[in-house]
Amino acid sequence: MRHLTTALVLGAALSATLVLMAATPANVLASGSATFPSQTVGPLEMELTLIELPNGKVVGHGRQEAPDVGGYHEYDITSWAMLGDTLCMAGPITASVNTPFPVGATWVVCVEDNGNGGSGTPDRVATAAAPPGLTIQLILMFFPGFLPPPDSQFQPISAGDITIH
Repeated sequence: MRHLTTALVLGAALSATLVLMAATPANVLASGSATFPSQTVGPLEMELTLIELPNGKVVGHGRQEAPDVGGYHEYDITSWAMLGDTLCMAGPITASVNTPFPVGATWVVCVEDNGNGGSGTPDRVATAAAPPGLTIQLILMFFPGFLPPPDSQFQPISAGDITIH
């Protein structure tokens, strides 16, 4: 009987812990969609979401498309850092159609949020491909000065809004 009581108490404690974990909300770090110019393939369309779970794990996904040439790539976001007013995110490219960016390469996205919901001064975005396996933290450690990108690498968003929460 004692083992049954212990099992019931442990089971109840585990259930209560799982309920509390499920009730703890995830932290949305960034989300939105945007259109911005490209020097080579016409306008680019981007959408992304970055969430930090209660356990600290980062979950994110993005897509960038060049409608004029029918190309796109998708990427997971597995790391991030706030660098002054710029949020930089990175993760592996998971799909690539008609782009020069191979699956497995690291996609880096940096966003400056103007904080006014799409009016006034536009948000700005900078993107780059990097070798596979890099995170924002590794880029900061091994490539000092690469992030945040220089002002000349940012493009103004012409439509949409990416919000840093």
